[in-house]
Amino acid sequence: MALISFYAVVIALAFWHAWVRRRFALTPRSRIQLRTTTADGWRLSVWFHASARRLFREPVVLCHGLGNNAAVFEIGEVTSLVQAVCDAGFDCYAVDLRGAGESTPPGVGPEDVTIDHHIRFDVPALVDLVKSHSGHGTFFWLGHSLGGVVGLAASMQFADGALAGLITIGSPLYYKLSNESLVGINRARHLALWGQLGVAPIEAIAPLVGRIAVDVETETANLKNISLA
Repeated sequence: MALISFYAVVIALAFWHAWVRRRFALTPRSRIQLRTTTADGWRLSVWFHASARRLFREPVVLCHGLGNNAAVFEIGEVTSLVQAVCDAGFDCYAVDLRGAGESTPPGVGPEDVTIDHHIRFDVPALVDLVKSHSGHGTFFWLGHSLGGVVGLAASMQFADGALAGLITIGSPLYYKLSNESLVGINRARHLALWGQLGVAPIEAIAPLVGRIAVDVETETANLKNISLA
């Protein structure tokens, strides 16, 4: 009986996971996966999306935030930033920074990653790839959260005059966590047995987590600096 119950749970979880992947699938667009290697050996994955009617020579680089990857810009037809950028007439390159998406480390096992690695190694490799693949010397950088901070920090030192413009979305100038948040993060680290959380468990619980009301405004933004008018 216990064995039957076990198999029933496994089958139910498999169906649930399949439904979640279908229900929250990425926007069906034609995209090309590019690869570039950083100076310290990481293989970054960069997703190229060609505009159906390119109006501008400069492409747009999309850089994700902490805990995300390039797929965050492709979720849903209405909310897809990739779709909006391409519809506006820009080719775009969405990057998986090291430790995210389909980017891979030089060796086997977990790798420590900091924002300094993104700035010192990921950005130069990404800049070289975009300039070479697009055939154009300049591009726009659009970064969400951490991706905006990386763009700002790297703009003068590593972009080598390649930036035509830079846009940040929800990027902090400073980030001060509450004691409760720090405790939660430290506890969550125990779930990442191999250095990072697996994709499958996160996909499975994402629809449920999205229905839980969480007051994140005070952790992600300074409301005193935002006009609500």
